Amino acid sequence: MGFKGVWLKSLLTVKKQIKGKTPNSEEFNKYIVPLLNKGGSVLTSFFDFAIGDFTGSELSKMENVLCDIVPLEEESKFGTIALKLSNLPCGKPTSITVCFTFSQCGSFTLAFNGGVLGCAVSTTGIGAIVAPFLDAIEHVGVGFSVNNKLVQSLEVYNYNATSATFEKSQVTARGNLYFTLGVSIADIIFPDSVKIGNKTLGELFEIKGRMDIIVDFGKTFSNLAGLIKNARSGTKTNFMSLIKTFLNSGAETALAIQASFSFKLGELTKNFLPDVEIAKADFNMLASLGGGNTGVAKGVYFRISTTISFLQSLYDGIKNTIGKITAFFGYEMPTLNLIATVEVGVAIQGDVTGLILSGNLGDLGKNLTCLYRYSNDDLSCNGWSTNPFTIIKQGLEWVVKKAEKFFQQIGEEIRVAFQDLGKKIISNIIEPANRFFKGEGKLPSTCPGGMENSVGLCYPLCGAGYYGVMTQCIENCPNGFRNDGYFCAKPSPYGRGSGYVIWDEWRCSRDNPSTGCEKWGLMWYPRCRSGYYAFGCCICSPSCQNGQVDIGVSCAKKVYSRGIGKIPSCASDEDYIAGLCYKRKGPNYDYKAEYLRRKAQGLA
Repeated sequence: MGFKGVWLKSLLTVKKQIKGKTPNSEEFNKYIVPLLNKGGSVLTSFFDFAIGDFTGSELSKMENVLCDIVPLEEESKFGTIALKLSNLPCGKPTSITVCFTFSQCGSFTLAFNGGVLGCAVSTTGIGAIVAPFLDAIEHVGVGFSVNNKLVQSLEVYNYNATSATFEKSQVTARGNLYFTLGVSIADIIFPDSVKIGNKTLGELFEIKGRMDIIVDFGKTFSNLAGLIKNARSGTKTNFMSLIKTFLNSGAETALAIQASFSFKLGELTKNFLPDVEIAKADFNMLASLGGGNTGVAKGVYFRISTTISFLQSLYDGIKNTIGKITAFFGYEMPTLNLIATVEVGVAIQGDVTGLILSGNLGDLGKNLTCLYRYSNDDLSCNGWSTNPFTIIKQGLEWVVKKAEKFFQQIGEEIRVAFQDLGKKIISNIIEPANRFFKGEGKLPSTCPGGMENSVGLCYPLCGAGYYGVMTQCIENCPNGFRNDGYFCAKPSPYGRGSGYVIWDEWRCSRDNPSTGCEKWGLMWYPRCRSGYYAFGCCICSPSCQNGQVDIGVSCAKKVYSRGIGKIPSCASDEDYIAGLCYKRKGPNYDYKAEYLRRKAQGLA
């Protein structure tokens, strides 16, 4: 600690130097920066890093190296080591990003992208199987802080006892543990075979999600320490004491989930029209034992919000492009509010349960707010002229009365029907399950024509020269190359001798008539055999084939997606019963009779 942060961007310029001068900054600018400037285009966009002390506010702006993923207290400083490397040969060009922060007060965070995991498993047997899912991971972040330096803001609905209203408020959760996961799943959902204007659907649509969890233990550990101290001194501690200790700890847990769906219209129109946000959704949940950092009362709080903004984004895009042309001719396109929102808030707080429903389209909207008190069984709603819960209650009472009369009239018929249902459950579910465990029934595994079974699902057959692993088609290795998942390990290289001096070209040609010779430096060497290339002066290394990328000792395969799998079915000579397939034993075979026979023999 004590070294003020330096953030370099692309090894070419100093992206950011934190407030004031860094130690030895004159030497840094005099010697290091000129050296980096000579890196040229080879290093451009390949390497970013940050190192030193940064405040939480500064880290929140460093999204390029994922230091913004785990939210930290803005005013506090944290030692930081962050690194981003682009186009690494991990089966395919891959970027890896890692950000690690720490403080002397007991705070640690680690954030990384899916590329880190992808490179870690790329040379293993499971690399090809998990690759699509790892590609979908945008970030993973974890954090621990002894003194609650992890901070998360979220909006929830809660009951304000002072004004006796149910209202939305923003709270700040401060925790000891933090976890976040971000994903982008369009490439997994949409097959590569469907294209619009030479762009796959995965390239044109963006489906993203993010989950954040923060846990505040409150006074749990200090209270437990007190109980342990009392126990050592001879004071008895029972189970109820432990429960009360936890309930009085002020512990809290907050969960936030965001999802968005957008269309990259700019990709399709060469940025003439902007990208269009179709919809987004937010879910917030806060569970508090009261007395915690958020300041809310003991209870559970929920908020769900959905926004459909496709029409608004499309209209704004047209207004900002075509609208400028129409404005030139004197017609100004109007400003419209076309956003549709639906929001639900729930709070279970003390003896009060609150519910709010809100729906809006543009400037038109309607809200419903309901409060229920356990203490006096009082339910009140505002926003609609008729209390909807009263209607629901009356409807349920009518259903109960009708059902009671109905069961009195046909009670015996219902009893007989349920008895028969029990027999059917035995013959059609329990017995088939028994057969499955005894090896007679099997799970559906037959796929339609043109498809194959991979890990329990049916996928389209891969093209010639490729084999399938779940959602992906992976290129086969040429003869002589070892299959290493996403790579083809090369056969062993061979040496081409010590060479001939420059005036002995004729001798080299005489000794190697089938390959001929080539000059390397001041020496002549036999040309490498077909399928090999010269590596340095004296080694012939196997060449990658079929357009595979040479990464040294291996060749990176070509891979493409074949879409989402479909559930298989039973074969044409099998019957589907209760989720299992059985070989058909004839048109008049009775599974129920078979069950009774096996039961009489003690086999079922």
